[in-house]
Amino acid sequence: MDVRFYDKDFNLIHIEPLYKSINHELKFNGMGTFEMCVPLQSGLSGIIYSNDFLVAEQKGHMALITTTHLSDSEIVLYGRTLNFLLEKRVSFPFEKSGTDAVEKVKELVTSAFEDVIFESEAEEAGESEYFVEREESLLETVCSILEEKKLGHSFTFDLKRRKWVFRILKGREEKFLLSESLLNMYAFEKSQSVLEFANCGYYYQDATYMGTWDAHNNNPPIEETTANIGKVYQVLYPGERFGEKWETGDFVCFDRADGKVSKRDNSPSGFYVLIGGEKTDGGRFECFINEDNLSDALKAFAKIKKENRVVAKVRNVTFGKDYFLGDRVILCKKAGETIINEEMRITGVSIWQQNADEGEMPVFTGED
Repeated sequence: MDVRFYDKDFNLIHIEPLYKSINHELKFNGMGTFEMCVPLQSGLSGIIYSNDFLVAEQKGHMALITTTHLSDSEIVLYGRTLNFLLEKRVSFPFEKSGTDAVEKVKELVTSAFEDVIFESEAEEAGESEYFVEREESLLETVCSILEEKKLGHSFTFDLKRRKWVFRILKGREEKFLLSESLLNMYAFEKSQSVLEFANCGYYYQDATYMGTWDAHNNNPPIEETTANIGKVYQVLYPGERFGEKWETGDFVCFDRADGKVSKRDNSPSGFYVLIGGEKTDGGRFECFINEDNLSDALKAFAKIKKENRVVAKVRNVTFGKDYFLGDRVILCKKAGETIINEEMRITGVSIWQQNADEGEMPVFTGED
């Protein structure tokens, strides 16, 4: 199918029918990639170096061209899905707001992009626990908020309405069955590992001395919140607060990941803050998280999971018709006398065409 190219104002400037290969990598909640190879005699050579904002579109899949390579025989274009533009916007620090996750994402996106159309397959998702302690890309913030609620997103340009469209994706709840017996799955592989797994971890938080505190009158006013992690106060006037009896000279230390306080006799220079840690037996797997604040430590810790890798190829099913990004699926495989049923989510798909060969392969991720 032809590939259409648009300029920064989304005017159609080129239609390319002659390509050697093309590959779309789409993601449910992340930035996908694009690669296209065309012969040197293609008309593309006349536009790629005169447009610094070039969008390729094929079958509704869009990518911003980010890199081009011209050689003696061909031109290769590389790109990213249009949410790459969220990577180029800054998200500034904010605390937990008690706002629903869908509304928080809407607030962030509509503030960053003027005249964007915001759509969501989920009306609400519950209060977002996410907060940012230092600047990061808008894409990282959006992905983290939605990952927490097992949601995804897309960012495209509606050619008919000529508007940017940000959409929160939910995926279908009903589980789609893939199995060899149904002739819609083959080449099933499964591997598991706990080599890199941990269910609790420590990060080091520098302490910040905030001065003295009147425990009786709560002056200056302090509360148990994650925004205070790392702060230290010394008790000037005794009193009871936070379930503790405070004496003059005690140190009030916000040294816990839940924002609760601890009592210490001395002022520390920093704390080893524990995340997780419910298990105390042989099933407790600890790690050190090389971050210096709770926000980044929580993001790093969330990535430390048991490896449950499932790979399978599909046939007789088509992306965008039989299955979509975010869908829940069950992969059924008979292994000897054992029936393996893996409940997974489709978190990506690779769609390719090269000469006479074309196909697609979904990416499966296990549900926690």
